[in-house]
Amino acid sequence: MKKLIVSAIVILGFSAISFGQNSDFKTAIASGTIITPLHMGSVTNMQFGNIVANAAGNVVLASDGSTPVHYDAGVPAYIVNNGNPTHAIFDVSGQGGYAFNVTLSNLPTVVTHKTDATTTMSISDFTSNVTGTTLTGTANLSGSATGQSGTYQVFVGATLHVGTGQKAGLYESTPFQVAVNYN
Repeated sequence: MKKLIVSAIVILGFSAISFGQNSDFKTAIASGTIITPLHMGSVTNMQFGNIVANAAGNVVLASDGSTPVHYDAGVPAYIVNNGNPTHAIFDVSGQGGYAFNVTLSNLPTVVTHKTDATTTMSISDFTSNVTGTTLTGTANLSGSATGQSGTYQVFVGATLHVGTGQKAGLYESTPFQVAVNYN
């Protein structure tokens, strides 16, 4: 019986120690940052210029913001009366320093004669440049860019394939789309 009482006292003595209180805490805050939404501004349509075609050749619009038009070596096609060749230009604004994706979709494969609606020239090799970042692809172009200023320009170039004795007149493509989204 003495052993039982001593054991009970010892157990209760250790039990009381094990119920001691010890607590600690930390705090956290909730936050969020509102950034400027991406916005597409003015658009300049792609224009290959006024082309005289004596034989088949390619007219190439660069997308790097440089002189926009050149011809493949030996191509006897050339621009007359200036023709105002230019790559397509899309103005984009958003929060500086944030990465965003650029996607071009519904890229046309032909330009069609406006009057007869059947004569075509093929168009291919689309390229895009976002204020210094080159993006390439086929059916759709996509890539990402990060800028410091929050104001960007998306330049789009392509290659127009002019056929021998191409019918004179204005040719146009179906519309293509540029979309921008934050990463």
